[in-house]
Amino acid sequence: MGKPPAGILEGAVTSFGNYHECVKVRVPDDEDEDDEDLFAEEEDEEKNKKPKEFKEFFRGKYCSLEFKPSLPEKPRFYGFETRLPAIPKFPEKENVLNTFSQWAVFLNFIALRFDICIPSLCTKDDLQKILNLVQKLSEVRARVLRCEVEEDTTHISHIQVTTMLLFIVLFFSFGFLTVFGICLGRCKIQSPIINFLKSLTWTHACRELTHTESYNKGDVMPLKDLALSWAAQIMTKSALQFESLIIITAFCIAYYNEDGGFMKAIKQLIRKYFRIMPIVMVTTGIMILLPLAKKSLLGGPTWNDFVPQPSQACQEYGYINLFFIQNFQPPDQMCLPQTWLFCVEMQLALVFVPIMGFVSHFKRSSYLILAALVVAGFAINFYTVYHNNLPPTLMWTLPDPQQRNLYYRVHFFKPWSHLSTFAIGIAAGHYCHNRNRRNYANLPSIHKSLNYQSVARYLIGLICFGAMFACINLFPSWVLGNLPGPILSGVFDGLSKIVWSLCMAFFLYAVTLKVEEEKQSLITRALSSNAYIILGRLTLNAFILHPIVQIVFLATQQAQLFTSMIIAMYSLLGNTVVTYAFSFVLAILFELPLTSLLTARDSSLAYTRQNQNKMMAGNVLGSSNMIMRNGDIEMTKERF
Repeated sequence: MGKPPAGILEGAVTSFGNYHECVKVRVPDDEDEDDEDLFAEEEDEEKNKKPKEFKEFFRGKYCSLEFKPSLPEKPRFYGFETRLPAIPKFPEKENVLNTFSQWAVFLNFIALRFDICIPSLCTKDDLQKILNLVQKLSEVRARVLRCEVEEDTTHISHIQVTTMLLFIVLFFSFGFLTVFGICLGRCKIQSPIINFLKSLTWTHACRELTHTESYNKGDVMPLKDLALSWAAQIMTKSALQFESLIIITAFCIAYYNEDGGFMKAIKQLIRKYFRIMPIVMVTTGIMILLPLAKKSLLGGPTWNDFVPQPSQACQEYGYINLFFIQNFQPPDQMCLPQTWLFCVEMQLALVFVPIMGFVSHFKRSSYLILAALVVAGFAINFYTVYHNNLPPTLMWTLPDPQQRNLYYRVHFFKPWSHLSTFAIGIAAGHYCHNRNRRNYANLPSIHKSLNYQSVARYLIGLICFGAMFACINLFPSWVLGNLPGPILSGVFDGLSKIVWSLCMAFFLYAVTLKVEEEKQSLITRALSSNAYIILGRLTLNAFILHPIVQIVFLATQQAQLFTSMIIAMYSLLGNTVVTYAFSFVLAILFELPLTSLLTARDSSLAYTRQNQNKMMAGNVLGSSNMIMRNGDIEMTKERF
């Protein structure tokens, strides 16, 4: 009978077997001969010193089988405590039937998987015929997911060849320019063209990534680092954290664009595009080439569960990423689904370009327009959730992937779902910019009181923390799947985003507050530390690359992974470290040189220092503009 499958006593639903042992099986095609003939052949081989040619009869074929019980129609959305009406709860607290009734709903998307090794002469259809007999006897749906045979050659598509050639050309081009730049550096030759070529080198990319002296320590400093590092906060249970990223983007657009008008808003949008696009396209190329690395990465039985589908989506629809409209694609057809956030930001920023021109000229009346947009965003969210009978918010405890994709496609990935958040961010940035430019000598004395302002900010901050905490944890039963009606869901979805955005707007107000006695507060010093700046520069790369690291981690598993708190913490820390290390390498090799190439900037360090000394005498915004003009790649949020 052999040993029992691993994890059978723990209730495992999979049995992988030994994938690599199966696919490496080779059975020779030998005719039936007696021992004498075999010994005679061995003597002849020794005499002729010619090895006998290996003729393969068949090889091992690794097949994955899926078994599912017949279940009634599943609810539209369900959670951990949802029970199927056809399977009642029995009076006894602990028995097999109660356990089955509790977890049966998850069999809608979790199947019993059993992998076997068969001869390659057997086809997938032959195996399916056997499973059809099993279905008749047990009334369990069974099908062959796939069968894999180790191929002697690797099949490469045209798009993979093109992507590989492009990476090779870029690698050797930047490598040659690095050697060329080192030689020119010794000769100390300076010219605009030479400085531009130097900006494409790996040595210059290293200096840019680790250079922190040009950072201004004024009131915008905490905002820059907050904007850069906030993507790490996405690793929480609340989808409202995405609203934090969106409002920071809107805040910075309004803060930096005040008095700039229409053209400055367009330039900001172009800078943002050139900042994000290189790493998005580099990651797209990596996703296209990932299937070719199966042997190198020792891909196991789960490789085809995680790699082929996203890679094929990038091969077919990766070009859409150039235009940042992939959030209108179905989630299963999106290349790099995590980039939906940048699409929403770019699309909303483009819509708000004419509004920014109006805000710059009409200071007070513009708040009425922004308030109307907030109300319009609430109405859109309410109608979408009510009409489509969606949950009140996106909760990671909704386990069914089909349900999450429906929520993404209908509501969450659309720009109008975040209209209220973006409008609040624009209003907050507009207000903070005008406040920081006022003459504080003309303000009433009560506003000069440091104690009064500090106490007020602390109290409002506590209220905001409480409101944000309530948005996440106020209704714990929703997390378990006991969802409210469509009216309450619509009201909560629209209102929670507004409350969360208002709280975030206050925190942005607090970190940009210009008070003479608090220019270097503890928070400011922490956010302005060199390590924080360097890690913040890599956060964008890490945000885009982390799903690929996770895919590789899951696709290379050789057996069931039995989780525990230690394994979970080890996996989280390991994935984070690998992601940031991978981000650093890609930033040096491709991302920063490509950004320099696209912006075609003069990145001479001498030029930077000369302009920096002149502009540091000006105000904080002047220093920020100097950084944008000379092209030094400081990762301000407008370029994030």
